[in-house]
Amino acid sequence: MGYTDLRDWIEQVEAMGELRRIRGADWKHEISAVADISSHPVLFDEINGYPAGYRILTNPSKSLRAWLLTVSMSTAAQGKNLNREWRERLRRLQPLSAKIVEGGPVMENVLLGSDADLLRFPAPLWHERDAGRYIGTADAVVMRDREEGWVNLGNYRLQVHDPKTLGLYICYGKHGEGILEKYHSRGEPCPVVVLLGGDPALLLASILHVPWGVSEYGFAGGLKGAPLEVIPGPLTGLPIPAAAEIALEGEIPPHEFRMEGPFGEWTGYSEPRPAPIIRVKAIYHRDNPILLGQLPRQLSRPTQAKLKGDFCFGGMIWDEIERAGARDVQAVATYSRFLIAVSIKQRYAGQARQAGLLASQCHSGGFMGRYVVVVDEDVDPFNLDEVIWAILFRADPQRAIEILRYCWTDQMDSIHYAGRPEAEKGYNSRCIIDACTPVEWKKQAKVPVEVSSETRQRILEKWGDSISPSSFVGSFGR
Repeated sequence: MGYTDLRDWIEQVEAMGELRRIRGADWKHEISAVADISSHPVLFDEINGYPAGYRILTNPSKSLRAWLLTVSMSTAAQGKNLNREWRERLRRLQPLSAKIVEGGPVMENVLLGSDADLLRFPAPLWHERDAGRYIGTADAVVMRDREEGWVNLGNYRLQVHDPKTLGLYICYGKHGEGILEKYHSRGEPCPVVVLLGGDPALLLASILHVPWGVSEYGFAGGLKGAPLEVIPGPLTGLPIPAAAEIALEGEIPPHEFRMEGPFGEWTGYSEPRPAPIIRVKAIYHRDNPILLGQLPRQLSRPTQAKLKGDFCFGGMIWDEIERAGARDVQAVATYSRFLIAVSIKQRYAGQARQAGLLASQCHSGGFMGRYVVVVDEDVDPFNLDEVIWAILFRADPQRAIEILRYCWTDQMDSIHYAGRPEAEKGYNSRCIIDACTPVEWKKQAKVPVEVSSETRQRILEKWGDSISPSSFVGSFGR
């Protein structure tokens, strides 16, 4: 296991049979449509209107095997078992500080002045109703904390306003917003580097909720088991990965805003609003550069696709709530950010409430959530049918439901709308559902009457061609 940079990652993913190549696509909707339909990483070349070799890679995390390469893991586990292995990996992870080097491939092309033109790269128009082309969807925005000195990387969307100006959208409460405010409150511009084609592990670190004060460079190095090599930016001094595909240097001036959006976010919702800008002063890129792009994962309607639980953010939440005192957690699945399902081995009264409240408010689970459901260990949180079953058969509404108010969200929350005070203040509410069997009912709890898994398998093997497994669900329970 292991890879050196994005190009090595692409070669290994292709060797696995997981990569797809597309030639001749148009940047206006065709790239996004292919990315949406494909369940694999896709490399686009010969994009209409651009020279051959100016490429785009999308869907870096759609393939599980590719994701495992990204985080240097080798396992056949899935669902809650993979969730457990990932959480254990996080607990053992030791950040490795980036290593400063003198040069690297990212400096093969240095563009300054009039040559520093953002439009030389095939930034897609991702959705038909987007306000413009977004060059930053799988990017990492690099800033240094003005007071504490540590370097943060965040995945924030970037709209191309003109050849030298980007619109920057950072959600309320993100680390980048806090760092930016320290400069702007003093009337100072914030130095910035934007990585548009970086190491997949660095992209993942930029998306995950790495704790304040811990650089995503170190976190990504810990994932890979080797420090990332970086070059001090000639204009800002900020670290730039030596093997990055494309990097920009510039600044975010105070008191300058332009209308940004709408953009088809993962919530399925976005509206135009004033946002800070990045003034680009220099562009660095490798020969035949690869722009990394990611179509936001919108939560599909059930009529379009079966919802699947995500173990990656779930592993982060699991680790954080156990560190905060929650005991006997068995697994944590997330469905988008709006639903968190936590499985526990219940031992004492109040344990389910504790786990649910912590999951709703910990750093990785606290942003833009909606519902947290806590279930017993016999319920698989990665099986949404089982989670719903637990709510229906084990949760008495008057006992089971807690509502929390004034919780952390953002204006792109899909249930916010103009004129609603919460939309402007960046808060919403959370619903905690305790779908565990009450501890005091344990001795008298009703045991489900259902066909055993052994009998079910035997019947399917005998008459599987004649009957549908779904008919058993309807007749015999979950």
